[in-house]
Amino acid sequence: MSGVESIDRGNKTLAWFLAGLVVALFIGANAHLIWVATASQPACVDHLRQGEVQPPQRMLSAAKSSCSPR
Repeated sequence: MSGVESIDRGNKTLAWFLAGLVVALFIGANAHLIWVATASQPACVDHLRQGEVQPPQRMLSAAKSSCSPR
């Protein structure tokens, strides 16, 4: 085996390792996003209800509230 073949094989090994690392990071990031999306769903978020007075700092209200009225 000559030196050129040894370097070429080393480059291929490095390329496959880096490709595997990129795929593993991609799968890990997507798994984390799915976990966060399913684990952090609050039942009710405080918001301005229809008919309430609007303070200056809160200008938006929910279109249809899924929370029971106070």
